[in-house]
Amino acid sequence: MQNNISTTLKDMQKQLDLISKYDWDIDNYLEEDVPAAMEYIKDKSEPNDGKLLAIGHFMGGILLYAMLSRCGYEGKDSGLAAVTTLASSLDYMSSRSSLKLLLPLADPAQVLNVPVIPIATLLAAAHPFAANPPYLLSCLSPQISASDMLQPKLFEKLVTKNFGKKI
Repeated sequence: MQNNISTTLKDMQKQLDLISKYDWDIDNYLEEDVPAAMEYIKDKSEPNDGKLLAIGHFMGGILLYAMLSRCGYEGKDSGLAAVTTLASSLDYMSSRSSLKLLLPLADPAQVLNVPVIPIATLLAAAHPFAANPPYLLSCLSPQISASDMLQPKLFEKLVTKNFGKKI
């Protein structure tokens, strides 16, 4: 177990090193990636009205919400004819998820200019404490997958190795 924790801490350090090396956050996606992707698609598809139909899943949908909000605020045309989002929340305030307990980490992350908190690595490190007696962190399991949705071995593979890819 000590070896597993040591390996996980080393992996977490690698991710933190990458985060500091690539100073990139959601604003960069919004200001640089989304417009570049839209221009590329417009060039390739040549829509008759010059507008695109957009589908965003999770973060992609949140980026579309942010782009529409910004364009509306600035009085600019978004370049989109329609938008559909999947699994993209506008407001997490009504959530009963215990993941809200991670919100206090947001301020230190901003102070340290860390654009991402490596949740996957933290969950992998915590998994042995959630899956083995005395199950100290068993409350985390439902935050990852619905109860009985995955067989225990698949659940462990998801959390510790992201279905095969070493985190």
